[in-house]
Amino acid sequence: MRVAVLGSLNMTLVAEVERLPPPGETALGRGFSLVPGGRGLVQAVAAARLGAEVALFGKVGNDEFGRELLRVAKENSVDISLVEEAPTHTGAFVLLVDPRQEAVSAYTPGANAFVDEAYIQKILPHLSAADVLLVQLEIPLASLAFALKRLPRERPPVVLNPAPPQDLSGLPLGRVDVLIPNAQEFRTLTGWSGSIEELERAGKRLLAQGVKALVVTA
Repeated sequence: MRVAVLGSLNMTLVAEVERLPPPGETALGRGFSLVPGGRGLVQAVAAARLGAEVALFGKVGNDEFGRELLRVAKENSVDISLVEEAPTHTGAFVLLVDPRQEAVSAYTPGANAFVDEAYIQKILPHLSAADVLLVQLEIPLASLAFALKRLPRERPPVVLNPAPPQDLSGLPLGRVDVLIPNAQEFRTLTGWSGSIEELERAGKRLLAQGVKALVVTA
């Protein structure tokens, strides 16, 4: 199976702290790690490890983080031949985590914000030739909408992970075959109260926007 993944590549910088500091205070760290990620890269690596033929499409910066993310993708047999460099830094998360796993974070999209219509136009034949297309919301929504609209009639099935959750009204949801939010994302998208009784009604509100199938994960 040929899987195309259009999405983000990010480096996450994780500092473990005894407690989360209030504004103006510095917390003493107990540990530090760099975690390669970005929803696009994570999906691509997971699909490749399951045996799929995977191509990843997105952008990184000309820096050590970008090179490390590409190394991880290549090491996992992901095709990165059309991942491009952007004139900025690689996307990054900065995360402070305390012993209870409470966290505060900051995200700078960096190169992910440079996934524009010109780039989409260049990679469109490759997206269209896949057996399935995986997308998320860590690239500009307008660029994702452009990609979905420009896919040909005989297009691959499109699977959208709506993360981080945001207003989907700008997307042509009629071109999304499977929407896969987790429970928290589903609440954000639909206003679901969390009750089993309301679950079906909330799901139908999303399906009414054109999505063909909905899968809510834990």
